[in-house]
Amino acid sequence: MRNLDAVSRRKALQMLAGSLAAGAAFPRCAYPFASSSGEEALQSAGRIKPIFKPTRIGNSGKPTRYCIDVHAHIFNSSDIDAMGFMKKDAAHSIDNVLLRELVVGLAEVVGALALVAPAVEAEIGKLNAFLAKLTGVEKAESVKAFLQSEARAHRDIVSKNVAYEMKRRKLDQTYTALQQAHAQEMQRTFGDLKPSTEGPTTFEESIAIAIDPVRRLKDYQARYGGRGAPEKSLDPGGYVEFVGHMLAYRWMNLQDYTYAYTEANDAFGVDAMFASFVNFDYWLAPAKRSPQVEQMKLHSLLSSMSGGYMLPIVAYNPWTDIEEHDASFELVKKAIGQYGFVGVKIYPPMGFMPYGNSEPYPGKQAHPDVKKLNAVMLRLATWCAQNNVPIMAHSGESNGRDQGEDEFGGPNGWKALLQKLEITSPTVSLVGNLGHFGGDSDEPRHPKNDWPSEFAKLMRDPPENRLYGDLAYWEQLRWCDAKHPKCTVAKSRLKAAIRANPAVTGRIMFGTDWDMLSQEPDWGSYPSQVVGNLGGLIPSMEQFLYLNALACFGLAPGGARRNRVIARLSATVGDIPPWLKNAPAVTRGQD
Repeated sequence: MRNLDAVSRRKALQMLAGSLAAGAAFPRCAYPFASSSGEEALQSAGRIKPIFKPTRIGNSGKPTRYCIDVHAHIFNSSDIDAMGFMKKDAAHSIDNVLLRELVVGLAEVVGALALVAPAVEAEIGKLNAFLAKLTGVEKAESVKAFLQSEARAHRDIVSKNVAYEMKRRKLDQTYTALQQAHAQEMQRTFGDLKPSTEGPTTFEESIAIAIDPVRRLKDYQARYGGRGAPEKSLDPGGYVEFVGHMLAYRWMNLQDYTYAYTEANDAFGVDAMFASFVNFDYWLAPAKRSPQVEQMKLHSLLSSMSGGYMLPIVAYNPWTDIEEHDASFELVKKAIGQYGFVGVKIYPPMGFMPYGNSEPYPGKQAHPDVKKLNAVMLRLATWCAQNNVPIMAHSGESNGRDQGEDEFGGPNGWKALLQKLEITSPTVSLVGNLGHFGGDSDEPRHPKNDWPSEFAKLMRDPPENRLYGDLAYWEQLRWCDAKHPKCTVAKSRLKAAIRANPAVTGRIMFGTDWDMLSQEPDWGSYPSQVVGNLGGLIPSMEQFLYLNALACFGLAPGGARRNRVIARLSATVGDIPPWLKNAPAVTRGQD
């Protein structure tokens, strides 16, 4: 019986892969991006219906009129080597042996189910088919119901296959043991929990809940009532949810974000999110099914189909430039100039500093010639400074391929870059966003750092630079009570940064780092929790949630990116979003 099941499952996967490769849910149509090859700019084949535009903007505790999330991601495992990322970047920093075993095993599951993750060409075909089917549908509820039905159908395939692969590797036992350990942790921590009578009854049902972000959020609320998970939480559900995102359509990941942070009755009310794809090619295995140029086109289309709710950020990888004759730099220029992208994302922990790379190389992994690294990074930074294009970088002590590479996101590389630019391009200044702003806690496996304070000093010296930072994935700010003492550490790190440069509060922005944040329990509450726990530290929530983002990304009146974004959105049915239309002017200190 097991052999027959395996054979039928292989056939089903082969059929699924064939339909994904062809984008065969509906026939192709004559909309822009109907073909992903040879398309260099938006064509005038018709205005795009923004079927992913939020149906409502919630306001559950939002203290300002508008909120922008400057730090989010939308990608799947056809875009990156997700198996390598989970095994190296995620697993090497997990201390608990059982949890690390689960993550390594789930990485193998992602690898085994590689063809389930839709490639870009298939997704573009699917989206154009959606447009053909839904353009004449006027009721937003009908559009939403159709999209939910499509998402459920794909998610059902994913959950069944993930559960099968986990059982085949005996990961069901590991997962169940971690679930039980997490429940015991919560009981020990809070002591007054009542066991849920509506939870899953089988392993397969547990995986179906974990794969579905909305069901997982509701399940956590039902079980724990929004209580904060203990530090070093053993909750395994987040890692399975991340696997689900890696095997989903990217539009599904966008929809999950939109529901939790914007549309739901208890949503904080995020008005816009800036989403970057990533380029881990060569640091990990190159993505073979969804090339970077096709990812760029897809993200531009998703941005248009969201009516500007999502604005895209293009990935840059210096190793790609070295190995592929400047391919990554040329992609950056095309994305910014022709496709409506608002910034560039670099990922230093994958093996390089923004500048000042030298031998001996601190990491243990393969790396390019450091002189070439410095040369291409300086070229990118110079071009971005000349064109007022912000460079956003992972600036936390995490996600390297090993512990040595975890350090690459720190202040030294940025200090070296700014000093070099001051010599080579003294008439321009670089706009940068230090993603994670140094992180909310010291990693116990690393030397103690004071990165937020050092970054704050860089924002001050020289005075004309335009560095910003975001508090994405500062999970220690979520629960600030006696049972979560690390919140005090996070606050003290931010207080020290403000002492080092009081003006830093005019440079800090809100971010989530979703869908990386989806690993956390009750991740939908992140905005309200962070805002609620920053009282007294951030004097202007309007700057933190909105104005600083406009300034950093050049979207206020007179900003470098504003007119290009508005022109791009002119191909979308409807008005430009209120957060952009009503954007106030900002001072030169912010612009």
